[in-house]
Amino acid sequence: MKAIVLADGDAPDRAALDSAWPGWADAVEVVIAADGGARHADGLQLAIDTWVGDGDSITADALVFAAEALDVPLTAADRRRLQDAYLRLGPWPDAADALRSLRSAGVRVTALANFSPAMLEANVRAAGFTDLFDDLVSTDLERTYKPAPAAYQLGVDRLRLRKQDILFVAFGGWDAAGARAFGFPTYWVNRSGQPAEELGVRADRTSRDLAGVLDYVLGHR
Repeated sequence: MKAIVLADGDAPDRAALDSAWPGWADAVEVVIAADGGARHADGLQLAIDTWVGDGDSITADALVFAAEALDVPLTAADRRRLQDAYLRLGPWPDAADALRSLRSAGVRVTALANFSPAMLEANVRAAGFTDLFDDLVSTDLERTYKPAPAAYQLGVDRLRLRKQDILFVAFGGWDAAGARAFGFPTYWVNRSGQPAEELGVRADRTSRDLAGVLDYVLGHR
């Protein structure tokens, strides 16, 4: 069996490999993404078979569990197709304009996500948002996940600001509650109109879309 392991770090481009080893891709039977290496798959024109070592593998395991729990057949090809979709999740329609407005106003914008670094970077690149974020922070850096306090602390450490000076904007109610309990001023973009989580804390502000975030942030500068 011939396999290739995509690991984090730099990787040669497809053209360079084709020139050095003509036909190499035809000999590869298994592609393994490990510790952030999934981000190289697109450039090398490879489909990932197995994910190990970080949030990528947890996503794969969760997908298998969900399929089994729902008694839904899941072939290896189906699993690869669904896992690849996690690298290209479509942005909300108002996201691009909202991010551009914040950037134009001089607001620093950082993503703090439970995605692996590879998943986070791939999604931002696929959406065309690479130049709209100042930083991309994966909770994998601490081998933890929101809503653990250590995950939110990553935002404080990367921005080098006091937590009370950082507005945390959440999509999930659980994330809004976790961020507020940590001490962030919190805005919940409750797009589906869900009731607040009964966790003893509430977001400071909420709205159904990012227009409310813009009004709140730009109106307080």
